[in-house]
Amino acid sequence: MYFPQKSTDHKQLFNELSNLLDSGFNPVMNLGTYSNPYMEADAFDLMKKVINKNLVDCRIYAGLSRIKTELIGMLGSLFNLDNPYGEVTSGSSEAVFISLLAHKLKWAEEHGNMARPNLIVGVNAHNCFDKFARFFDVEIRKVPLGMDLAMDASSVEARVDKNTFCIVGTACSSEAGAMDDIIKLDRIAARHHIPLHVDAASGGFFLPFADMSAEFDFRLSSVMSMNISGHKFGLVFPGIGIVIIRPEAMPSSLTSEIGYLSGGSSKHINLLCTQNSAFMVGLYYNLRRFGHDGYSSIMHSLMVNKGFLIEKLIGLGLEIVDSRFPVFLIRSNTVDLSQLSHNLKIKGWVQNPYIITGTDHEVIRVVIKLGMDKPLLERLVTDVKESLNLCSHKDILKEAECA
Repeated sequence: MYFPQKSTDHKQLFNELSNLLDSGFNPVMNLGTYSNPYMEADAFDLMKKVINKNLVDCRIYAGLSRIKTELIGMLGSLFNLDNPYGEVTSGSSEAVFISLLAHKLKWAEEHGNMARPNLIVGVNAHNCFDKFARFFDVEIRKVPLGMDLAMDASSVEARVDKNTFCIVGTACSSEAGAMDDIIKLDRIAARHHIPLHVDAASGGFFLPFADMSAEFDFRLSSVMSMNISGHKFGLVFPGIGIVIIRPEAMPSSLTSEIGYLSGGSSKHINLLCTQNSAFMVGLYYNLRRFGHDGYSSIMHSLMVNKGFLIEKLIGLGLEIVDSRFPVFLIRSNTVDLSQLSHNLKIKGWVQNPYIITGTDHEVIRVVIKLGMDKPLLERLVTDVKESLNLCSHKDILKEAECA
């Protein structure tokens, strides 16, 4: 493809690209993704109002500056932290990087730069933690999974030493929808005076509304930072993340000053300088529009729909690994999951089997999202039934003999 020499008629180009973009799968039928596929029209209209405004220079846009301040305040309240230090990011990966950099720089201030610092995560941690370790030259120490597919908290303490600058717990792992024992990790972190970071990318906008007994946030004294994705159960289009850090955990060296913006000199902790404002406005709209009661109602409906689908799939002979989130896994000792996935893709359903890291479990992940109403789920059940009839079945006796 070469750079075009001549211009193209706008209507012709629009129709061409519209057809191209419509040729893929429907995001609502993407079973495996956590990304939210639906927003109210009013929210989208507000997002379009600010799509040409750079968030880093929000001080010249009075409305954006106010929205950002109030958004961080509301989320601090939701996660039980007064006077939070927070920032809007491009997604949870950037939010993770900012949090870990804060803890790494704090550690360096206290210990110097002579030794290589290390970070403790579960093997179930998101890939962005591996990226951080590689990009910022830290050792990553991984903890195996327990039977519940969450980090085995009893194996954490043996990996802690004087160069450990952070322990990470995950509230809803990407691969299995599992919840690490954040309370136990908090106690370990407290004993060693190490910051605990909570990756709540997927669980952050679920637990406060559907499982209020879960202590995973700043109620725990060792939790020094959290990351949350707005584009998952926060119900915004991709991509927006939020980082929240206790003020006392913020090193001064994390902040850089930008003096050339139209709004004047400003302090900045984001890795990116240019960022669209639309997704922040979308999240702010959702928080005000739904409130605690609205989010609770939505999360309840997702769980009801999950229960309906699980019951139907078990009736078709599939094995289900459930979680406390709107997420479950399909397993089978008899059905070829790759073939089932292929058959479902022909019918428009997107997912892909994978092996859960640290195990030999092959699974298909299903995430229940907005837009997956009961008629659509009934269609899915019918399509799974028809797809299973076309699948070859594993010969368990032959596999046992080969073993």
